[in-house]
Amino acid sequence: MLVEYARWEAEMRRKAGDGAEARAHLEASARKGNPDAIAKLSGPGFPEEMEYLWRWALELHGRSGAGMAGAAPLAFSTVMDWARLTGNDPDPLEVEALIAVDAALLSAGHAPEGSN
Repeated sequence: MLVEYARWEAEMRRKAGDGAEARAHLEASARKGNPDAIAKLSGPGFPEEMEYLWRWALELHGRSGAGMAGAAPLAFSTVMDWARLTGNDPDPLEVEALIAVDAALLSAGHAPEGSN
């Protein structure tokens, strides 16, 4: 569920040709009553019990370096270094989730925080 939310959030933040986020364009269409825009804005629900994991994923997204195509996928070594430096201790399932969320953000073209 968190991965679905990550894909949706990345899509909402995607910049259009005019520099505005997709969310702004959808909100404008929704105010005019466009049912497709209204449906797209509702998106998947945010899993509140995974809020800490979402924060962690955003902290880590884009921290594994960059290549020709932009941000590199989250690396285990990056997670390990982050965990050691922050005192967080993700279990193997949480690491798997962090990597899946990062991949979802990358696939939707989400830019890491501070790079816009």
